[in-house]
Amino acid sequence: MQEKNKSNRKEETKFPLIPLAVSAVISSVIYFIIIALLTVVVLNTSVSNALYLPGAIFAGALSGLICGFTAARILKEKGLFWGAICGLIQSLLCSIVIFILNKGTAGNGIFILIAVIVAFSAIGGISAVNLKKKIKY
Repeated sequence: MQEKNKSNRKEETKFPLIPLAVSAVISSVIYFIIIALLTVVVLNTSVSNALYLPGAIFAGALSGLICGFTAARILKEKGLFWGAICGLIQSLLCSIVIFILNKGTAGNGIFILIAVIVAFSAIGGISAVNLKKKIKY
């Protein structure tokens, strides 16, 4: 009976959509908050517009780390795989929003952004799985 219950649990958790979706949505919101703050800084100061692409890549890297870390921390296994999958979901969400806001066009920077988000999400997933639990004294 216990073997049957264990096999049913494994079949139920083959593709954990809810933790991946929650992590991707939260990190996408964080990405757009950072981009909004960067836009306010660029518009209200004499900072050049050339700062926008490196700022967007930094925001993508930071939100990607958060995305992969939260997804793999919930799932507790396969950090590289689940982190990269969650990063792919986040990058698709961000790309869709960017295409909508830019009326169907985006520069070559979107491909760099997707690669950065997926790579840093995988790194975040690896770090979440390998993070040791707190030791209580």
